[in-house]
Amino acid sequence: MKISWIKYLFFLIIAVLMGIGAYFMYLNYEERQGATGSNREEIQTERAVNIGIYGYDTINSILSISRDVQYLSKLIYRSLLRVTPEFTIENDIVEEWAKVNERLYLVRLQEGISWHNGNPLTAYDVEFTIRGIQNLSGQSIYKANVSNISEVEVLEEYLLRIHLSEPVPFFEYKLTFPILCRETYDENTLESLEDLPVGAGIYRISELGKNGVILEFTGNEEGTGYPLIINVSIFETAVELYHALSRENIDVIHTLNIDYQDIIGSIGFRNNISTGRRFTYLGINNNHPILSNREVRQAINYGVNSYSIVERVFRNKYIPSTFPLSSETFWYNPQSIIRGSIHEAREILSRNDVEERIRV
Repeated sequence: MKISWIKYLFFLIIAVLMGIGAYFMYLNYEERQGATGSNREEIQTERAVNIGIYGYDTINSILSISRDVQYLSKLIYRSLLRVTPEFTIENDIVEEWAKVNERLYLVRLQEGISWHNGNPLTAYDVEFTIRGIQNLSGQSIYKANVSNISEVEVLEEYLLRIHLSEPVPFFEYKLTFPILCRETYDENTLESLEDLPVGAGIYRISELGKNGVILEFTGNEEGTGYPLIINVSIFETAVELYHALSRENIDVIHTLNIDYQDIIGSIGFRNNISTGRRFTYLGINNNHPILSNREVRQAINYGVNSYSIVERVFRNKYIPSTFPLSSETFWYNPQSIIRGSIHEAREILSRNDVEERIRV
């Protein structure tokens, strides 16, 4: 009887302890739910994100050779057409376009698009930009985009014809250069005539200095997920940029360095990887007596273990691809490093992926 009483007491104590444990688990769950709700509210009401860049030269993307500026320019300026993350073409300021023949394109712009100063964006601005890039005495990464344009003919305020000197395959992919306001840029240098350069993107420049740029959102803030303010800090070197991120002075950086974790570590950050069109590949001389044999080239193709190369050489920072050069191709992945407390930054970088312009 005594043993039976002790057994019941033991089970009673176990039941009480389980009840107490369940109660504290419930309290912890409620606390976590409350914290999650607070985080959601913080995410919804957060008004600014801090981005760091280096290698800055000018905010004018037509004149800039900085990759970071090219990314930012997608927020400030607009183009005729834009390339999607899937590398298809879609309209930006264009309402519709048509390839009349191999050397003639007809382009109609959307009406109602305004520059940040309130003036309407018209076909005359497009004509101004194309002629300005062609006539630049200096270099621009967009010169190749317009080099085959022989004439720009404005038919109406929002309608123009583009004549080519020779047929250009997939010429529409070249119509992705930023459009400038003809009233606020110098026709010879394309330098801004205003202290704050004018664009037509979802962000306008509100402050511009040697140490940074401040961008203000121009749209309706409700439900967009975009921050109202983007503070862009300018650094002299990549090391300074990484250290600023580590010290939480900035929230987002963009880097092509696959060894960035050796500097900033891997704790407290998240990666947003955007697949570009830059690739490493094996080029074969088809005129070689042996390599001219198709079966030999196929054997080399089958003998290349792209997954092993990606793992051992590129530390899994590249993605093996079967297009466009079969298994010898490795897609390069620019890294957007985002500090964990900023969620809007991921939206900014994913929605405004810059087009890689690589000539092979």
